[in-house]
Amino acid sequence: MEMNISRKEWKEVEKLKKNWKQNI
Repeated sequence: MEMNISRKEWKEVEKLKKNWKQNI
């Protein structure tokens, strides 16, 4: 599976993941 996302987008994803984990 190829993922063509920019680093900017990736950082946003990382942020969301962190928030998501904290909210559980």
